[in-house]
Amino acid sequence: MFKSISNNFGAPGITFRDFQTDRYAVLNARFKYDPANEAYLAASELEIKVPALSLSKSTDAGVFAVYRDERTYQWDDTPSRYHFATVLRSRIRDRSTLCIEKLTDFDGYGPVTIYIYAMYSTLNTGKSTVLSERTRLNISTVPEMSTALFTSACVVTPDWVSINLILPYSISSVKEDIEIVMDGFPSDAVCGELPIIGVSNQFHQELGGVHYASIRDGRMLIPYATRNTGYSSADSPFVSLVLVRDGNAPLTAGTNTHSPSIDIKK
Repeated sequence: MFKSISNNFGAPGITFRDFQTDRYAVLNARFKYDPANEAYLAASELEIKVPALSLSKSTDAGVFAVYRDERTYQWDDTPSRYHFATVLRSRIRDRSTLCIEKLTDFDGYGPVTIYIYAMYSTLNTGKSTVLSERTRLNISTVPEMSTALFTSACVVTPDWVSINLILPYSISSVKEDIEIVMDGFPSDAVCGELPIIGVSNQFHQELGGVHYASIRDGRMLIPYATRNTGYSSADSPFVSLVLVRDGNAPLTAGTNTHSPSIDIKK
């Protein structure tokens, strides 16, 4: 684990969980920035200065950016959530700099939350590729729903775990908290907050909406209180993460306002 030294877009200090070798680096972090910040406006790309990394340069890796769009209507005091997400390119530029592309298209929606659950690979090593063995997950849910519509691709190593999980569209219609038990997923791969993307979004149909979730003790919790508004049979919700193992602390300090295992700040 390490902390950022500085950044050029006005965000507070960023805490990373990491596992690094001379061939790749797995980095996990979550932070917010304000697109109205003067430092952000002046930046051409987002630069985060960090202590020495194991790679001098990396391939691109995708990170998620979630933009907030919350609306309250005159006939209902309960806010409707139309938060939406996109993927930004990121890379290790040198041993002390992590860069994320600056996308200004949605700067009117802020603050923006960046989720880094990514693996950065080195370039031109000349070494043979090593294939990872897939770990099959046995999935069950509370409340009970058909697991035939869940599809997972999971790789578990002693130091990190990669998971790509496709969920059924019907999760968006369940009006209570959902717990997904992933038997075979390591209990020490923890994620305090992650976006489930690819769900219906009435106001941002070209991008889709966001459900918030967390992972702890081999279980994914999707609180109803933080779920995107609306659903459709055309939803295609999915999760894509690479998580560092051994962490039980949240990525950022925060007050839990929704459930014992998620610390979303609204």
